[in-house]
Amino acid sequence: MFEVYIHKRQQQQPQLQRRQRQHPQRQQRQQLRRQQQRQEQQQPQRQQLRQQHPRQQQQPRQLLQQRQRQQQQRRRQQLQRHVPNGCFYGKDKVQLINGETRSIESLRMGDPVWSISRDGNSLVEDEVIMMMHNEPNISTLFYTFKTIDGHEVSLTDRHNIPIFDAKDNKIKIKRASLVTREHYLIMLNRKIKIANIILNNRIGYYSPLTLTGYLLVNNISISVFSDR
Repeated sequence: MFEVYIHKRQQQQPQLQRRQRQHPQRQQRQQLRRQQQRQEQQQPQRQQLRQQHPRQQQQPRQLLQQRQRQQQQRRRQQLQRHVPNGCFYGKDKVQLINGETRSIESLRMGDPVWSISRDGNSLVEDEVIMMMHNEPNISTLFYTFKTIDGHEVSLTDRHNIPIFDAKDNKIKIKRASLVTREHYLIMLNRKIKIANIILNNRIGYYSPLTLTGYLLVNNISISVFSDR
């Protein structure tokens, strides 16, 4: 009886070995089926997410450009955070009546200064009557106007500036942000073309007021008022 059992086991042994060899293959096939089923189940969810979040379908280059635009916008907002209504840059120079040159940040109430008449044809004796803003440590966005002969002046966004409009052949008052290179700045007995306009961030802004409402800054006629 025992010999018969042994004989049967020997006959079954090759079948068992084949089953053992086939068992890992069967497991792999089952795993593949499960993975395919999971992928099929997840595919509708992925499509739904793409519809809800179309940004994920954008190309990497488009995403990079979008981030750069957002960074530039945040930078402009930071620069404009402390922009006053109408001010001068403190390092720009004015002429005192006694011939002395003084920076705007050094001006005091009562200082006698030169300004230019509205038509730009004559000097006018003037006086500083008040300093509306005196902020030496605050960073501010300025419009810097450079002329073709090397003069320049820096003003905040809403600061008024007399310009000559060649199209209308008139002198007008415009806020700094609206002045273009087509305009001319007013100097004594002449009108000078603007070569370039630069936006830059500088530290220190001041608002001196004068009796006439004008001030000669770096030999350029500037209003002391702003466009509110």
